[in-house]
Amino acid sequence: MFVNGLLKGFGEIHINNRNRHNPSHERKIPLDNPVLNSMYGLAEKFGGFVQIHTMIDSGLAEIRVMAKRYPRSLTILSHCLPGAKPEDIDSLFRDHPNIVCEVSSGGTIHIPLGRIFNREGLRENWRQLIERYPDRFFIGTDPCCGLDTRYNEIVSELREKFLPYLAPETLEKVAYKNAVQRFGLPLN
Repeated sequence: MFVNGLLKGFGEIHINNRNRHNPSHERKIPLDNPVLNSMYGLAEKFGGFVQIHTMIDSGLAEIRVMAKRYPRSLTILSHCLPGAKPEDIDSLFRDHPNIVCEVSSGGTIHIPLGRIFNREGLRENWRQLIERYPDRFFIGTDPCCGLDTRYNEIVSELREKFLPYLAPETLEKVAYKNAVQRFGLPLN
C-alpha cells in the first residue's frame, strides 16, 4: 500500500491518553515498543508518518528517541502533545526536523479554557511558535469523545478563533498547504 501510494502512514496511535474525562478509556504504553518500531520502520522505509497521541507527562525522551532512530519518518504529535507548552514543542522542533504538530482539540469546544486558542483567539505564545515554524503545523478537527454532532462548531471555532490570528502565508500552510506538501496530496 505504501508503494502504490494508498497508505501514507499510521495513526492516530494512542500511547498515553490518561485524562480526567473518561478513566475507563485510559491507557499508557511505552512509545518505544515492538509494534511501534515496526510501524516506524515502514514509515522510515517509505517516507511515511506515525501519528501519536501521547501526553506531556510521558516526557519528551521517548519522542526524541524515535525521531532520532527514524529520521526519514515523520512523527505527528496529535493535538500538539496535550499538556505541552510552546517551549516544549520549540525544543522538539529545534532538535528534530521530522516532528510536526497536528492542532486539534486546542479550543474551548474540547477544553473549556482552550489550550491553544480560546474565545478571544489564538494565545500569543502559541501564535509566536506557529509563526516561527510555519511548516510544522497542520490543522485538525478531532470530533471525538461524543463531539461528532458538533463538527460544524469545531470547524467554525478553528476558522474564527485560530486561523485568522496567523499571518496569511502561515494560515494557508497550516490550513492545507503543509498537508498537501508533506503527504503528496493533489491540490484540487
